[in-house]
Amino acid sequence: MEYKDDTKRFSKLKKIGSGTYGVVYSAYDSELKKNIAIKKIKLEGEDEGIPSTTLRELSLLQELTHPNIVKLLDIVCEEEKLLLVFDLCRTDLKNYIYDENSKNKIPMKTVRKMMHELLDSICF
Repeated sequence: MEYKDDTKRFSKLKKIGSGTYGVVYSAYDSELKKNIAIKKIKLEGEDEGIPSTTLRELSLLQELTHPNIVKLLDIVCEEEKLLLVFDLCRTDLKNYIYDENSKNKIPMKTVRKMMHELLDSICF
């Protein structure tokens, strides 16, 4: 079996976030021909393979297709890292709410729309 480095199709643009389980980058995918988000999960020191929290996230995201839930496009598994490829969102709710440039209150119409979208995706 020949090893194919599937990561060469990605051109990292910038780091857009990080958390306990990984780092998220914006990138360009030459295969899909669009900007995407990559969540890079390091598997170093994992004696038992992929963490259960990651497996849970993967199984849920593979099943969910909804306009208000980010779409998992691909999974690239390598020896010491796992790449989750997502549609790229312009922003997330936390950044939208706490945006430094937004000194004004969020209009009630926008709050209602956001709440509807949140509840609709939770209901789904």
